Amino acid sequence: SDRASRFAIHDRVETPRGPIRLPDFFAVAAALLFAVGIGWPLLQTLESNLQVQKSQHRLGAVGQAIAGFAGDSGGWLPFDEAAMSPDDDGLFPCGIAGEHSRHLHQLADQERLRRAHLLIGDADRDASALVSYRVVFQRNDFRFDRYGPAEALAGDPNPIVESLRRQQRAGHHSEGATFHEGNGVVVVLFDLSTPFLSSAIRRDDQGQDDGIWVHDGYDADLAADQRLRPASLEDDVLSH
Repeated sequence: SDRASRFAIHDRVETPRGPIRLPDFFAVAAALLFAVGIGWPLLQTLESNLQVQKSQHRLGAVGQAIAGFAGDSGGWLPFDEAAMSPDDDGLFPCGIAGEHSRHLHQLADQERLRRAHLLIGDADRDASALVSYRVVFQRNDFRFDRYGPAEALAGDPNPIVESLRRQQRAGHHSEGATFHEGNGVVVVLFDLSTPFLSSAIRRDDQGQDDGIWVHDGYDADLAADQRLRPASLEDDVLSH
């Protein structure tokens, strides 16, 4: 009888559940809101950091490929004559009108760089550029050794150029890249470092503010009626 009692299946006694009390409901709701309030900003921060790391990886590879090209080409930076037809004054296209990232396609053609580092999509079908490249000041000066180590060589795509090409009013030229929701920009400098800048305006060696999207003396009110061309060899202007 004892063994039968041990192996017998007894009816489960259910613990009666009372109604959910209002204070308990508010306590659970507050805990959930607190968790979401912490978790959502944290998730956004992690995603933002990941995007910055992707830009730095991509631009680091681009910088190394450009340096390798220059080393094998007598110091000359990548330049595609077919993409840059000079105007009547002998000047090359400005940042709005040119295809400056096309200069870098030869790096992929020479297998110095994967094409996926430069473009989203098919290069023959309106692919979006992933990288902006320094706008030429003068062809004879477009050499790796003519620029200071802290000057911008390439970077994330230029949001000012994107807006002006669509004939839209551009935002402020200090805004960051679209990749980073306008909150910063990754650039590769001539020393091949890839800093993340909180603003598209940097302080140069002379203590002057220097934007990387537009030329010195840029006037936002003129919009697309002005040309984005470097005002000097040291004037950083990046386009794609």
